[in-house]
Parts: sequence; C-alpha cells; structure tokens
Amino acid sequence: MTAKLTPILETARDILPKKKMVLIFSVATLLTLLSVALPFPADTANTGLLEKITKEYYESGKLKREIPYKDGKPEGIVKEYYESGILWFETIYKDGKREGIGKTYYESGELWFETTYKDDKREGIEKTYYESGKLKEETPHKDGKRDGIEKTYCENGELWFETTYKDGKREGY
Repeated sequence: MTAKLTPILETARDILPKKKMVLIFSVATLLTLLSVALPFPADTANTGLLEKITKEYYESGKLKREIPYKDGKPEGIVKEYYESGILWFETIYKDGKREGIGKTYYESGELWFETTYKDDKREGIEKTYYESGKLKEETPHKDGKRDGIEKTYCENGELWFETTYKDGKREGY
C-alpha cells in the first residue's frame, strides 16, 4: 500500500534514513490522535472549553495547586498547598485579577498574612502575624503601594516602631 505524503514528509523522506522517518511520522501521528481523542486530563473538571479547574501535583502525588477558570481566566478561589497538604495560600480571583481577601498560612496552619486586593492591587491594611497568631505588622496600601503609617509589633503586643510611607516611598527617615 502506497500513501501519498505531504511535501514536508516527502522532503523528510529524502533527507532522513527510513527508520527516523517512521519514528517522526509515528510521533506526529500519535500526538495528533491524542490531542483530538482525549478530553481534559482526569484531574481537570471540564465544564466547557474555557471553564475548568486545573490541578497541579507535587512529584509525591500530593495536590500542589488548584485554579478555577471561567472564560479562560482565573475565577474563584485559587489555592496552593504545602507538600504536607496544609493550605499555603488562597486568593480570590475575578475576571483574571485578584479581588477580595488573600490569605497566606504557615505550614502549621496558622494565618501568616492577609491582604485585600482591588483590581489586582493591594488596597487597605495588610496584616502580618507571628506563627503564634499575634499581630506582627499592619501595612496600609493604596493603589498597590504602601501609603500611610506601617506599624510593627513585638510578639508580646507592644508597638515596636512605626514607619510612614507615601505613594510607596518611605518618608521622614
């Protein structure tokens, strides 16, 4: 049986030895068949071509990250985990941008810091905590930049120092 080859494959046939030609054709055919025949991977919940939840795993097989998509952009709560399985951070996305409160955790599970986002920029007071759960720092943000008086506390709760920022730059230092 003789099949008519495309000009690219005919050129490859003339240049490459026959065994390499078969290998190239076989790999190309296999990739084409897989891309057409298989749905999204088993770890992706498919609700349409642009709406799905992707999941990424550590080499150990444990879940590393899950990202929900809508219209091809992150939408909903994006989560990432330590390899131990403990939640590392979670951030709300709307139309592909961070929107709302984002939280990051110590591997112990205690809250490390929380930030409010508006239109993918930090907005409001970002709070950082000691692993004990006590407040460590309060940093005001406006339009994604530090703006206002940042306060840093000792673990016993006493105010340690204050730093003033305006439009992302330290003032009075």
